[in-house]
Amino acid sequence: APPGSRSKTLVFTLTQAPGDRMAAFVVLLLPLQASGVRITNRSPRSRAPTLLASKQGMGWADPASALAAAKLAGSQDRLFDRLVREFGGIASVDSFSLGAGSSGTLRGFDAPERRVAWCAAVALREAQYGEEGARAATEAGLPSSTGVGRPGSSLTDISCWLTPSIEVPNLFVRAGIAGGGIALEIDFRPRLNAAYVLAGKEPTSRDEYAQAGLRSEYDACYFTQEARQWAASVKATPGAEVVASVTDGVSPGGRRQFGGNEAGTCAGPLLLSLRLPLTDQSISAVEAAGEAAVERWLGWVS
Repeated sequence: APPGSRSKTLVFTLTQAPGDRMAAFVVLLLPLQASGVRITNRSPRSRAPTLLASKQGMGWADPASALAAAKLAGSQDRLFDRLVREFGGIASVDSFSLGAGSSGTLRGFDAPERRVAWCAAVALREAQYGEEGARAATEAGLPSSTGVGRPGSSLTDISCWLTPSIEVPNLFVRAGIAGGGIALEIDFRPRLNAAYVLAGKEPTSRDEYAQAGLRSEYDACYFTQEARQWAASVKATPGAEVVASVTDGVSPGGRRQFGGNEAGTCAGPLLLSLRLPLTDQSISAVEAAGEAAVERWLGWVS
């Protein structure tokens, strides 16, 4: 990334003991100002400790943010544990530091015999910059003015990608604290390019007719009216605001095509990308939505 950029592409490769599996996970566009990544504590086969936010350790501006961050981090941990139990995976763990008070963990497993190509939970904790954060930024070679007063964040992304032998959409669940509010993103990403951006429009080419047929198949199996009503009910959570998705404008590399020469966009028709207020009601709603999404997806897989 160019100097001063807040976007980086980081690739973590988890290498286990001889005879075990190796999984590679790519984390895109981390909004962290860091000059480099350093793996600090590798612990294969062990469960990652939940990184609890504290007013002192994470620099949170208020106890409500700290409590919400801890609750949502624990909720995401439980969702990932549910996936590990379901597929009989052996989760590897990496801890890493991104400098200037930011750190995280990466838990991952694969289970190809259960049609799981890879599954990962990436937890990022970014401290709020005060005087200490400003000094740390300066020592890291970053302009201190870019970080002072920036609110802390605590986000956990769960991604589960299936093998090509199954047409079930891939799973993505993000939850945590960012920008002084609660962030939630849930998506079931189609395996083939069904061109949902064209949904509701009359096809004008052979490719578009093929994609319309694929949308009909997906809608009958996964993106049913009941599923869409569930997504709408989550969006209707009091105080929820629809925000831009992390995948806006992103095309998945390597996705199999179904009509056309483009891979299409990542997002599926049930995409939820929300910002909610820091309330107990919002925390409960986010936890319930994540659990419902994972159980729905597991029902498709089985």
